[in-house]
Amino acid sequence: MPGRSSPARSGGAVAQLTVLLVAVTRRLPRTWSWWRCSLRHWEPGLRVVLRNAVPFLIGGVAFGSAVVIDQTMAAWLTAGSVAVLGYSDKVCTIVLAVTAGPASDVLFPHFAELVAQRNWRALRKRLFTSAGIIVSAALPMTLVLCLLAPWIVRTLFERGAFGPQDTQRVAEVLRYAAFQIPFYILGTVAARVAVSLQASRYMLSIAFSALVLNASLNWILMRHLGAAGIALSTTIVHCICAIATCATCLIVILRKEAA
Repeated sequence: MPGRSSPARSGGAVAQLTVLLVAVTRRLPRTWSWWRCSLRHWEPGLRVVLRNAVPFLIGGVAFGSAVVIDQTMAAWLTAGSVAVLGYSDKVCTIVLAVTAGPASDVLFPHFAELVAQRNWRALRKRLFTSAGIIVSAALPMTLVLCLLAPWIVRTLFERGAFGPQDTQRVAEVLRYAAFQIPFYILGTVAARVAVSLQASRYMLSIAFSALVLNASLNWILMRHLGAAGIALSTTIVHCICAIATCATCLIVILRKEAA
């Protein structure tokens, strides 16, 4: 089964970054005195931003490196396991690209506004409501993805060197990997709430714990299920991380409400 690189994805990210930089630059003053003043004087609020952003970024790098660990451990299995895992991840990535990112981007301003207003009761209620909507909307989509996994894989990938046997292997792994979708979306939204609460240091601990747990579960499950065990491990880790992130947000909200 052939591997497949993603130059189009990298090109799209570069193009998006270029458009954002151009849009921001056009809104900034063009006078040299403004730039000189901005670079010379330190904004006190930046210290707070950096203190909350750096742990979140480091945690994101640690959490993202789980993909490298999954592929490395998949290489210990039978031939083609890395490619099988990669193809199933591509399908999940397509779904998450149109669900997790937009959902977190839409909800984040509402959470940030409630934090700025110190309306902790409304924030807690909004978090519970958002979690319920996410699970209710994503779970049926996940079940449909599991049911139609062979047809989806056949439609997307079965051509050339990718044959029916490859479709069957990828569909089997996809059925396990698809259940990460509701938990991934919920965890992404809850992580934005944690950032708005300035509790990103807790996200760092969760990310490194998830990294260790992911490697441990990979080692246990792949011995019995192969590449599907690695996909199941990813689903379990996303589930635990989503619950841990939501619980962290609720604890922080309750502390602030009590104070």
